[in-house]
Amino acid sequence: MEDRLLYCSLQDPSVLVPSGYNDKSGASVWAKGGRLRLDTIQFTKLQEAIQPDWYQALCDSDTDVTSSRKRLRKSVDRTLNFLDECVKAHQSSQILNATSIFGVVEGGYNMEERVRSARETALRPVDGFVIEGFHNYGPLTEKFELENVKSILTRVMDILPPNKPRVMHGIWTPPSVLQAVELGIDIFDSSFPYIVTERGGALTFDFQYEGAAQRIPIIPEEDDESSKRLVGPTEQEINLKEKRYFEDFRPILPSCTCYTCQHHTRSYIHHLLSTSELLAQVLLMIHNFYHYFEFFSAVRRSIKEDRFEHLKRTVNRHKSNKKLMETVVQAESRVPDSTSA
Repeated sequence: MEDRLLYCSLQDPSVLVPSGYNDKSGASVWAKGGRLRLDTIQFTKLQEAIQPDWYQALCDSDTDVTSSRKRLRKSVDRTLNFLDECVKAHQSSQILNATSIFGVVEGGYNMEERVRSARETALRPVDGFVIEGFHNYGPLTEKFELENVKSILTRVMDILPPNKPRVMHGIWTPPSVLQAVELGIDIFDSSFPYIVTERGGALTFDFQYEGAAQRIPIIPEEDDESSKRLVGPTEQEINLKEKRYFEDFRPILPSCTCYTCQHHTRSYIHHLLSTSELLAQVLLMIHNFYHYFEFFSAVRRSIKEDRFEHLKRTVNRHKSNKKLMETVVQAESRVPDSTSA
C-alpha cells in the first residue's frame, strides 16, 4: 500500500458506539472483541505500533442531539485535555516523527460549545481537524441530515485555519458528501459501500456530469413497470436480493470496469445472496467500493474543471426521482381497486 495513506480513527464509523463509557481519564474503543478502554499513554503506544500517516487524537465524542449543555461542556473539556496529553506524547515519540495528529472539534448541537472547541483546538499544534459529536455512528448514521447542523458547521469552518484539512465521519450518501464539500469538509470515511453491501445492495447512482473531460455514461435501470414500482433503501442503489434479479443477466452496471461487473451478472449475485454464500459480499464489496471511489474521483475532477454544480445536478437527480416514485407509489396505494367491486 505504498501509494495509499493510512489513517487511524478512534472508532469504526459503521458500528454503533454504546453510550456512557468515557470518563476524564480515558475513552472506550469498541470492536468485535468487546470494549477496550484507552488512556492517552496507551493510545499513543497503539499509534506507535500502527504507525499511520495521520491519526485522530483521543476524544470524548459520546454526544448527540439529546445531550445536555452540561454534558457537551464536559465533552469539550475532556477532549481538549486529551488533545494536550496526546500532543505532548506525540512530540516526545521518535516513532511518530513522520505522523500527523488531528485535533477533534466537539460540542454537539450547541453553537457556543462548538465555537469554543474550534477556537481552542485551532490553537494547538495539530495538522488537521476532525468534526465529531453529532451522533454515535452505526448504520443509522445514514439518515443524518447535514441541513440540521449547517449553521454550526459554517461557523466552525470560519474559525478553523483554511490551510489544514477537515475530516468528518458519517457523511455517506453522495448528496450529503457534495453538501459537506461545499461547507468545507475535505476528507470522508468510506463506510457507505460496506453498509450497502451488508444489506445486499449495489451502488448504481450516476456521477458522470455534463461536460466532464472523462465522461463514461452510467446506463440506468430498464424503464419497465417493475422498476418503477420498487423503491430501494436509498436512491443510490439497487437491492439484488429482490426476486426480479433472478433472471437478470446484465452486470450491475454495464459501463462499470470493476472486476465484478466485468465477470459476473446480477442474476449470479442474486443467487449467491439467496443461498447465503460469502462470495456475494465479496463481489458486492468490490463493485461498491470501486463505484464509490470513482465518485470521489469525479468530485475532485469537477472541482478542478470548475463543473461542481454540474456534478451536483447529476447526483441530486436521483434524489428527486426517488421522491417522485415514493409519491406515485403512495398515491396508487390509495386508489380503490375497481376489480373488487
